[in-house]
Amino acid sequence: MNPILYEIITAGGSNPFKAGWYIFKYGGGLVFIPLMMRLAWKGWIFWIQEKFKHHIPHTLYRVEVPQNNEQSMKAVEQIFAQIYGTYNVPDWWERWWQGFVQEEFALEIVSDDGYITYYVRTPTYYKEIMQAAFYSHYPDAILTEVEDYAKDITVEMINKEELKVWGSEMKLEKDDVHPIKPYPAFEHTLTQKAIDPLANMLEFMSCMQPGERLWYQILVQPVDLGHLKHRAEEAINAIVEPGKHTHSDPLFIHSLFEWLNKIVDVFHEAIWPGDYASAAHAEATGLEERQRLTTPEREYVEEVDKKASRWPFHTKIRFMYFAAPKIWDGKKARRGMLGGLRLYRFINAFVEGALTRTDWGCLPFRYVFPEKRLIGRARRMFWAYRSRDMERGEHEGFVLSTEEITALFHFPTIDVRAPFVAKATARGVEPPTQLRHTQETIDSKTNISVTLENEVMPISANTPVKKIIEPEKNVPVIPIETEKAEPLPPSNLPFVD
Repeated sequence: MNPILYEIITAGGSNPFKAGWYIFKYGGGLVFIPLMMRLAWKGWIFWIQEKFKHHIPHTLYRVEVPQNNEQSMKAVEQIFAQIYGTYNVPDWWERWWQGFVQEEFALEIVSDDGYITYYVRTPTYYKEIMQAAFYSHYPDAILTEVEDYAKDITVEMINKEELKVWGSEMKLEKDDVHPIKPYPAFEHTLTQKAIDPLANMLEFMSCMQPGERLWYQILVQPVDLGHLKHRAEEAINAIVEPGKHTHSDPLFIHSLFEWLNKIVDVFHEAIWPGDYASAAHAEATGLEERQRLTTPEREYVEEVDKKASRWPFHTKIRFMYFAAPKIWDGKKARRGMLGGLRLYRFINAFVEGALTRTDWGCLPFRYVFPEKRLIGRARRMFWAYRSRDMERGEHEGFVLSTEEITALFHFPTIDVRAPFVAKATARGVEPPTQLRHTQETIDSKTNISVTLENEVMPISANTPVKKIIEPEKNVPVIPIETEKAEPLPPSNLPFVD
């Protein structure tokens, strides 16, 4: 017998704990050092990222859309394109020491007693970018900074069952490289007239009764433009050249072969610079293979390639429904909202997440304390919605392009008659280009402040605007007595010498 094994058995005897402690004491614990270092590193990253996120100030805006909105959904896509400008690539100090996390934006539609309101939540230091993005395409819209409406509901109300809750998160059927139906797909090819895909959902949300609340939330976070490039190429090659591109090899080996092929091509072009026959032949072969595709395959390749070329956003979608127990109808809310998302079925589609649903039918071991477990799910779902945190919930989300997000969140056009959507009834105008201004000066003799009104002055960005000095309140005004002049006689009196 091995002397080391014999010593372990002798020291531990029949007690496995003593044997394990003996192994750990005499060098066996070194095996766990890499695992412990990895766990410590992950704990550090999680802590500094949560600390970074909690120190980001946010501002919530209520958006009142123009009453006669004639802008197409293309304008909303341009808003998202400008929001993508906030994407930042951190350096090693920001990533590993400061815990930088890309900021998130919240797009929300709320139905309170059937009255629909649009909300947008943005980091406070990006609020000028958000305002510029909206006002550039919707100059008559009104963005008002408001308090968080989610604070009207508390966890105690859910725990005491004063309000019943239904909530769920959505996920995709397939990999997110496959697109859902974007907004250009809802436009008629001949008349160029768009059918609003959000009209069904808005009409349903306006049917909520007094005491019912329905919340719809989309969280977006800009990601790297090349996030979907590699997977999109693999999906396209699997259709264009089936059998030639297998994914059984590890990614490292695949990258190594690509790197070697590039080196061979460089030497080939350096030795035979005029020999492009092989490249031309490969290009012609790829073109012929694409021409042999069927119509559904060609459409699939075009749509996947189009999604990979658009601005990508990491996305998460949530729904929540609140009502008193007497009027609560979770089936109505669930079927109405899921029915509105059925319109987006394309190459990909939305499905309901099973781990965040707050109905009895989705519970595993549903007969084991079902009521308490449903209340716990509702509480966690409410905290995830209220915190606007993408990492909370069932999954980490999926990637959608600007065209897909625009189809999911936009303002109703003039053709959509949503009666209870908050709209801007008054039109905002810019201040006049010329204003009278006042200037405060101090008399050197009497040491009294005097307000002087100057002539008309053009107002520019660098022109300081002076405040009008109002008289102090509760200060008696003493009239100044002057000598009264004797009145002259009337001119029509008779003249007497």
